[in-house]
Amino acid sequence: MTHEEKLNAITADIREKLPRLMELKKGCLIREFDSKFPFEFLDIDESIIFAYDEVNGGVDVINKSNIQIIGKEPTILDCMEWAGIISEYSVNIDRHSFNLMGDFVNGVSGGSCEIDLSKPLLKENKELIDFLYELL
Repeated sequence: MTHEEKLNAITADIREKLPRLMELKKGCLIREFDSKFPFEFLDIDESIIFAYDEVNGGVDVINKSNIQIIGKEPTILDCMEWAGIISEYSVNIDRHSFNLMGDFVNGVSGGSCEIDLSKPLLKENKELIDFLYELL
C-alpha cells in the first residue's frame, strides 16, 4: 500500500471517529461537487460560503448547496485522541515520541513512534502514518 493510500485510510477513519473534524468551521476543507480541487472554508453568510482557493490564491464565493464537506486535516493531537478511542489504551506524547501504551492493539504490540512536533499535521509525519496504519 502506498503512503498516500495509508494516509487516506487513516484520515477517513479519524474523521469518522472524531465528527468535530467534519463540522463546517474555519479551516474545514470543502469541495464543489463539480470540482476536484478543495477549498479551505473561511466563513458563511446565509447561503453563500467564502472559501480560500489555494490553487488560485484568493477567496472564492460558493453556493452552500453546491459543496461537499471533506473535513479538517487531522493533527497530531487528533491522532492521539483517535488512537485512544480505537485502542482503549493510553496514548502519551513527550518531546518527540508518540507512545501507545498496552500489550496488544488489533494484534500489534504496543510501541512508540518518533514524530516531528514542528509538523503538527498528520499528513506531514510519514513515520506516524506508518505507525497508525498498523492500528487499523
